[in-house]
Amino acid sequence: MATSAGGARRGPRGGDADTRGDILRAAEQLFIEQGFARTSIRGIAGRAGVDPSLVRHYFDDKAQIFIEAMRPLSPEAIQAISATPGLPSQPGHRLAAIVFGVWERPEIRARLTTVLTTAMVEPEIGEKVRTLLATEVIGHFIELPDSERGAETVTVCFSALAGVVAMRHILKLEPLASAPFESLVATYGPVLEMHLQRGLVRPGE
Repeated sequence: MATSAGGARRGPRGGDADTRGDILRAAEQLFIEQGFARTSIRGIAGRAGVDPSLVRHYFDDKAQIFIEAMRPLSPEAIQAISATPGLPSQPGHRLAAIVFGVWERPEIRARLTTVLTTAMVEPEIGEKVRTLLATEVIGHFIELPDSERGAETVTVCFSALAGVVAMRHILKLEPLASAPFESLVATYGPVLEMHLQRGLVRPGE
């Protein structure tokens, strides 16, 4: 197999090598350590031990790498969490319980923090994160109409959730920083419920 001058692998790996997975794991580490802006495809390739051209073979650009490497929750994880006993039955309260709940897990908080802070300053990433929230989180609980009103509903819900978790876990502002988890669900669940129900009403109805 050919190598670059720096020793990185140029071609596809043989055997059972998970080249794409290695790239994503390297990218996740660098995005958390350095942030989106300071992480380069060359840096990801170096961390993964492959040539930069091989990274571009699997991914169109850095934004795609970020979304796939930093995906907060897989559909399977959402399904498992949503089956947790004791979750509220109302969609808005349930959404609040799941989103606020995953942020209470230290093992994924660093990744979630990186996703949120990047979405706030990188418009392209923010739009992709909003789409993921619509299809993989909100869309799991309620079928919003494929309309401008439905898109606005997702944006409003994303803004509300992002604002709360940013103040609680990033800025650590009181009283949110030390508020009990249950009180967050009780406070913001009805707000999300209201917006979700509005999203079910098609324009003109």
